[in-house]
Amino acid sequence: MHEPLLTERLRLHIELALERDCTCKRTLAKLDKRADLLGLTGVEVDAARERHSFDIRIAAAIDFACALGSNEPVRIHAAVVRAFRVGFNMPELQEVARIANKRGAL
Repeated sequence: MHEPLLTERLRLHIELALERDCTCKRTLAKLDKRADLLGLTGVEVDAARERHSFDIRIAAAIDFACALGSNEPVRIHAAVVRAFRVGFNMPELQEVARIANKRGAL
């Protein structure tokens, strides 16, 4: 089994951002439980749900995941450039895209 490209904490931030408009209480409860288990603060969870982060790398991943769902090539390109600037590589961005696709952002 291969090592995950993204940390579980980063994955959760992305999922929280992508599920921002979710009204399913079960889904939201699962995300909140994972956030508790990973030690995210309430402020971090709230920021992720608003599609922001206090961590520049997490913010870039959220921006990229959300841009993918926009169908706006200029926005997607800007998000890719930002992600590369903060240290992401192509396999990591492909993993972010898989999360976005799984969550219905694409």
